[in-house]
Amino acid sequence: MCGKTPAKDVRVKLVDDDFGPDPDDELDSGYTDANGFFELAGFTTERTTIDPHLKFYHDCNDGITVGFGPKWKI
Repeated sequence: MCGKTPAKDVRVKLVDDDFGPDPDDELDSGYTDANGFFELAGFTTERTTIDPHLKFYHDCNDGITVGFGPKWKI
């Protein structure tokens, strides 16, 4: 949401949040639709636990794109 309006065309990434020198694995990515909905699916194999997170990249029409975006643990 951007205010009270569904946020459309927001970049969304599903990542496996890794620690140390191992970079995060991008499992899937896409964009929200006109109603702010999205669907992602992903798979990975790790030697340790898989820590899936969602990352959102948007600017809420204020011209300032959030580079790393909020992150939500799933």
